Amino acid sequence: MDGDPVEFHVVHCDELPVGSFFFTCRDGVVGIYCIATDPAYRGRGIGAWATAVPLVALRDAGHHTAVLQSSIQGAPVYRRLGFTEHGTMPLYVRIPGSAD
Repeated sequence: MDGDPVEFHVVHCDELPVGSFFFTCRDGVVGIYCIATDPAYRGRGIGAWATAVPLVALRDAGHHTAVLQSSIQGAPVYRRLGFTEHGTMPLYVRIPGSAD
């Protein structure tokens, strides 16, 4: 991201860290990434809140385009927030010690 500002945030509930996300802006496009919610706190709107708060602030600052990557579980949350799917990406995982 070569010098682009990145903001990391932790979401707290009852003083416990229950979620996190980070975002960056480049050329007027907001990227929101690594939106995560502790499994014990899922289904309470924390992921939607963690996505919507920076979107509102950045919209108010003049940004009108946002992108994110979603898990299958998170996709319905982002659709409700107005995001539309524009493709898919395969996920590649290397497990240490497994056969190459």
